[in-house]
Amino acid sequence: MEQVKISIVTIVKNSFDKIEHTMQSVLQQTFSDFEYIIKDGMSNDGTLDKISEIIEKYPQKNIQLISSMDKGIYDAMNQSVAYCNGKWVIFINSGDAFYSSVVLENVFMKESEFCHAGVLYGDAIVRDDAEDMVWRADISLIKKKMPFCHQSCFIKRNILLRFPFDTKLKIAADYNNILDMYSNDIIFYLTGVIISIFELTGISTTNFVDKYKEKNEVISSHGYKSDRGVCFLTGLFIQYCKESIQRRVPESIHTRIRKMYKIYVKKYSHIPDCGVVRKGIHEDIIYY
Repeated sequence: MEQVKISIVTIVKNSFDKIEHTMQSVLQQTFSDFEYIIKDGMSNDGTLDKISEIIEKYPQKNIQLISSMDKGIYDAMNQSVAYCNGKWVIFINSGDAFYSSVVLENVFMKESEFCHAGVLYGDAIVRDDAEDMVWRADISLIKKKMPFCHQSCFIKRNILLRFPFDTKLKIAADYNNILDMYSNDIIFYLTGVIISIFELTGISTTNFVDKYKEKNEVISSHGYKSDRGVCFLTGLFIQYCKESIQRRVPESIHTRIRKMYKIYVKKYSHIPDCGVVRKGIHEDIIYY
């Protein structure tokens, strides 16, 4: 089979209400040199029928649906790479979406600039019940935390085969994966483009205590300085507080707290007007 430029992968299981939004954001891309791999974990809620229905509407697209058992999202992501035929791979999982219909076009319009890179990364819109905001990618933070949203990076397939996701990790395997590449001198390239809309749901955005512990284990395993002693206990206390607030505070107040947290702690920024991003590229269709 002739190699395509990009393999877009969606991991899904029992996501009937969200899968169409994700698939449409992929299938409406103006850049055509891509294949679409959908890895389903044996859904039983009608998701598979919905996927098949959408695929039938796009007979000209290169779409492959694989439905098989897996041991969780990171195992499913590893399995998916084996089916990919693209030079670059990006994971846009069910519930997430590309920021606009021209994301791929904007990223790959100047491919000569990043021919030696192994990872391309950009910004993401972080979505929850509070205000949508921009997670600005910052590679300088990589030794402390995930420097960009995993749904906003393209990784060369041969590198993903070399550095698979560690399935022993339940929450921070994507961060561990990026640190593996960084520690082995893989070249990272900032695209300056808002690439994805990332929905704040799932274990990594609700189980704060376990995420904090696993993140510190990952940092230490790569020989970087993680939180220790009093700093670790302070950070752990904050995570317990976040989980307690999430369980006990009324939703309206919780939403305001999350908004302030994203602005003052996470340092997310407001969405640029008219979809203008860091390099001044205009985005046309925004998937809200």
